[in-house]
This record gives sequence, structure tokens and C-alpha cells, in this order.
Amino acid sequence: ADDITGWYDILATVHPEGRTSMLQDVNAGRITEVDIFAGKLIELGQKHAIDVPVNRLLFHAIKTIESRYAES
Repeated sequence: ADDITGWYDILATVHPEGRTSMLQDVNAGRITEVDIFAGKLIELGQKHAIDVPVNRLLFHAIKTIESRYAES
């Protein structure tokens, strides 16, 4: 619970027009670092038998976006 409260404090200081580096990569048509973040978490989840459905969904969504770069 303290962790969540702490993140609310941090998020309250973020500029509303700010963009994460991954979103900046997507907007610029660059390959993201999704493999080292969500990909690694998925790998660790499998290793420890912990389901990570949100990370799997986001991983595949971003990979789908990246796969369309070649079509442009």
C-alpha cells in the first residue's frame, strides 16, 4: 500500500504532456526496449509460475505496432 501511495505522489509531479521513452520510440517509428522490460518479466513469470497477463498483452501490442514499421 505504501508503494502505491508513493507512486501517486510521483505521478502527480509528471507534466501532463510528458511522454515515456517507449512512447517516444513508438511515435518516432523506432524499435522499443519492450523486450528488456515486459519480455524479461514474462520470462521470469514463466520461470516462477506466475501469470503476468497485463505484461503479456502490452508486450504483444507493442510488438504488433513495431511490426507495422516496415509497412510504412
